[in-house]
Amino acid sequence: MLLFGVAAYAQVSVGAGYINSRSTNAIVESDFINEVTSDMVYNGFYAGVGYTFSIMKGLGITPGIYFESITANYASDLTAFTVSSSFSEQFIDIPLHISYGISLSPGVRILAFAGPAASFGIVAKSKTLTEFRVGDDHTPKESSSDSYEGGGLSRFDLFVGGGLGVELLNHFRITVGLNYSLLERHKVKVVDRPQRRHQIVAGIAYVF
Repeated sequence: MLLFGVAAYAQVSVGAGYINSRSTNAIVESDFINEVTSDMVYNGFYAGVGYTFSIMKGLGITPGIYFESITANYASDLTAFTVSSSFSEQFIDIPLHISYGISLSPGVRILAFAGPAASFGIVAKSKTLTEFRVGDDHTPKESSSDSYEGGGLSRFDLFVGGGLGVELLNHFRITVGLNYSLLERHKVKVVDRPQRRHQIVAGIAYVF
């Protein structure tokens, strides 16, 4: 999920950046183990556009629409087998944020921003490779699934967040923000802790 500041007048911005996302996952590994719970770290990117409406000098509101993609890889090394898994998700994010900015000098402006954002999942793909080390059969077993189609995860999420930014030369905006998920993503509770995404986002945008 991504957050952008706004300017003191109407403007369009096109931006992209880096996402570091953390969430709690439950994975059924095999018949030997029922459930593994882990805090997963995902890395990815976002890209999209926003449009700023001025409310008053220094204060504005910015709706936007962005594409987000994150991936993670992890492994479990157990006595009888090893499990290597990868997971990827893509989203459409629609933020609505308010910000306030102050000009420090010609061509340099700092801003703070905050607000909610809705996130809609497009696809959630997982792939697992299990390699057994006991018995005569050491053949790796591979499986894949879509967590949305399988009913495990909800496509919809809601975030609230905020951050800081700086605008340079009236056209380049650099931002860093934090996003916190408000909703439980599992449709059926399978772990003691709910799965929620918490993100650090950093990016750059060109302001027209």
